[in-house]
Amino acid sequence: DSLTNSLTNSLTNDNKDEIKDERVIGGRDAILGECPYQVALLANDKFMCGGVLIQANVVMTAAHCVYGAGNSDFKIRYNTLAYSSGATIGVRKAIAHPNYNPRTIQSDIAVLILDSPVIGGVNAKMLDISHAYDPRPNSIVTVSGWGRISIASNSVSDSLKVANLTVIGRRVCSNMWAPLTITNNMICALDRVRSACNGDSGGPLVQNGVIVGIVSFGSSRCLNDNSPNVYTRVSAFVNWIRSTINRYGYP
Repeated sequence: DSLTNSLTNSLTNDNKDEIKDERVIGGRDAILGECPYQVALLANDKFMCGGVLIQANVVMTAAHCVYGAGNSDFKIRYNTLAYSSGATIGVRKAIAHPNYNPRTIQSDIAVLILDSPVIGGVNAKMLDISHAYDPRPNSIVTVSGWGRISIASNSVSDSLKVANLTVIGRRVCSNMWAPLTITNNMICALDRVRSACNGDSGGPLVQNGVIVGIVSFGSSRCLNDNSPNVYTRVSAFVNWIRSTINRYGYP
């Protein structure tokens, strides 16, 4: 995929083919209302990434999901546990962070302004970014997304999956991902039997009902003790998100 290709030149031979955008593997099926903020991002009517509903007409996702996409016809699908069905709304404007770097994966965050507000419901609610914080190492976080359910198969699940992971300290994570730089704007998380895996970047990392991260990248082998999943730390970008919404969003 494009994210993998863009990083290959910056990695050593030992690390090449390590980077993949993400999907949840080894998780359980989400239940109705458990992740009402989760949306699917469609490009030209094909599932592309996950996203997080943060205002009635605003979704947050990963920058690499929209970077270089040109005139793709973006839509979001929401109020559903299956990415193949549910209500859809067009995306009026997709704004990747201006400092996003596809080689280093810095500032991997984007804001989507929707054509119209979502209609709220038990499975369609927003997460408030103002409560975002930096989760402590060894604490438990929850990731959700659609997609590949086995490292032995490319089969994907139409059902939304959730999985709990453990936060890994940045110093340890940096050593595990060297020579790629893990910055303070990133969060690392790992589990021996559950992981994010190929395809569903942009989805939420949540702790105690608070959005803390956005799925960014991980190992191509998915369940890899030596390569934690890496997430964009939302609290580092709250000011940019707000200013972007003020500039491009509805009054």
